[in-house]
Amino acid sequence: WGGEEEEEATEYGGTSVPTAGEAVRGLETALRWLESQDPREVGPLRLVQLRSLISMARRLGGIGHTPAGPYDGV
Repeated sequence: WGGEEEEEATEYGGTSVPTAGEAVRGLETALRWLESQDPREVGPLRLVQLRSLISMARRLGGIGHTPAGPYDGV
């Protein structure tokens, strides 16, 4: 199906669970922030780990590439 899933978030312990699309957008925001930090403080491994999380969230959520950026090239 390739499109971003649009189902509503479900309840988990009294709080709503974000959709896969929301999770990917949040992780992409975190990656952009991390990339803007001092590389000596961050290190390349952290960037690779975060890109891997983005790829996993896309895969588990059945999401293709999002317009925000191609961060799945891990």
